[in-house]
Order: sequence, then C-alpha cells, then structure tokens
Amino acid sequence: MAMKKGRLTTEEKLYLDNHKDVEIEKLCKKLKRSKDAIEGYLDLTKEPEPEPTKRESYIKNLFAKKEDRGVVVMTEAASMYMDERKKQHKNKLDQSFIHKFDNNK
Repeated sequence: MAMKKGRLTTEEKLYLDNHKDVEIEKLCKKLKRSKDAIEGYLDLTKEPEPEPTKRESYIKNLFAKKEDRGVVVMTEAASMYMDERKKQHKNKLDQSFIHKFDNNK
C-alpha cells in the first residue's frame, strides 16, 4: 500500500478533526498517510488545557497528594476552608428558598 506524500488536504484535515477519538493506526490506513503526518497534525490542532484559576490552584494545594500511589487526603486547612465556604454558601441559598406564609389571614 503506497502512502500519500505532501501536505494534508483540506478534506483530510476535516476528517481528522471529526475523528480525533479514533486510533491513529486506523486513521493511517483510512487516509493512506504516515503515522508521523497524522500525529503531527493532531499535535498542532490539540487544544491546550485551560489554566486553573487562582482559587482552584489554591484549593488543590490544600490537599496532600501522593500521585504515584493515587492517593489524595484532605488536610486540616482544606477542611477548614471548605467548612467556611459551606457556611457562606448555605446562608446565601437558604434565604432564597424559604417561603413564609402569612398566618394573620
């Protein structure tokens, strides 16, 4: 099977964009392109992961992690932060859902 050479065509790029979840070997056979050409295009079009916000990174740093073992433990600081946040959040929500009936009528 002869591999195509040169730049990817617009149709091939569109096909790759719509089939990013398919295995690279299957894409190579379907498009008759080399693995390097397809991987190169997919790397160029890969969407960067969004940067975490300051609050997200702060909260993540409050947890103790051992990534090599897949363990995450909530520290005392994280527990206190979440308890305080829960109180603030609860006060805002509870008031909006409370309906008081008028007992005088």
